[in-house]
Amino acid sequence: MRNLLFAAVMLMSAVAYGQPDTLQLVGGGLSGGDSRKVAYEKINDNDIWLSDSIDAVGSIGSDNADSIAVHLGRLDNGVDSLAAHDTKINTNIQSAADNADSVAVHLGRLDEGVDSLAVHLGRLDDGVDSTAVHDGKINTNISDIETNTDKLVLFDTAYVALSADSATIPIMVGNTRSLGMFRQANIWHMFGGFEDSAAVISITEDQYSMVTNAAGDLWKGIEVDGFSMSGDTMTIDNAGDYIGSVSITFTCTNSNVCRFHVYNVTDAAEEGFAVGATGDGASDYVTVTKPLYFENVSAGDEFVLRCTNVDASNDITVRFGAYFLTYLHD
Repeated sequence: MRNLLFAAVMLMSAVAYGQPDTLQLVGGGLSGGDSRKVAYEKINDNDIWLSDSIDAVGSIGSDNADSIAVHLGRLDNGVDSLAAHDTKINTNIQSAADNADSVAVHLGRLDEGVDSLAVHLGRLDDGVDSTAVHDGKINTNISDIETNTDKLVLFDTAYVALSADSATIPIMVGNTRSLGMFRQANIWHMFGGFEDSAAVISITEDQYSMVTNAAGDLWKGIEVDGFSMSGDTMTIDNAGDYIGSVSITFTCTNSNVCRFHVYNVTDAAEEGFAVGATGDGASDYVTVTKPLYFENVSAGDEFVLRCTNVDASNDITVRFGAYFLTYLHD
């Protein structure tokens, strides 16, 4: 600024002294330490170039104006950009507000899930105990089977605790296969007989007479379960099918055919088939054996052994006898 004032003073001096009215200053002469010297020398030489410097300054101002305008334009655009960003921010804020409900719902689900997990974990914990109990039972049962523990006895004890009525025994439906020994605690059965007897059976030809003695106690029951023996008459206590065998040793008149059979007193019918043998005199013993199969008998049915001589009314003397009978199935 001081350089500009100095140039103006010098211009006025030059005009006053009749110097040319053209003042020019070399570009850059107004800025810097040498501007006054240059201006002074030029004034003394009667030439001053001031216009180039002024034009240069003006040009710089014009160029800067464009730059300022551009920057203002950027700022204006920035205003729009800020407005757009505000809109985005507001939209996002609104979206966040809308999502608040969803977040709350999810939190509720998470809370419920925690409760649900707690319940399931509780069940799993209980299940661990239950599994341990079942494992214990299974291992115990396996051990019992391996050591042939009498499970039927345990079953019978449990059954008796339920009811004393044999009709309430639980029934297993379907086929059963045992790959090992089957141990049965009990079954209805009977075993007995007699020996060294000289009991004489009075015979009418071809008519049956009961095999007994005068006292009515010829046949003995050594093992009796589900049966009874009284007056040489056997009674079956439970209905069903039974199997067994009876044999008898006797003496009879030589060449007389003697026959034996089992008779159902209750039904008044022969049970099964008769067997026979030919007598060989008073001193020779003859033995006959009869298989027994009692089919579909009723509880309380009574049975006796009978014999006859089909050739004559000759008596039969019984010497030995043995029998067994056991329950087979319903």
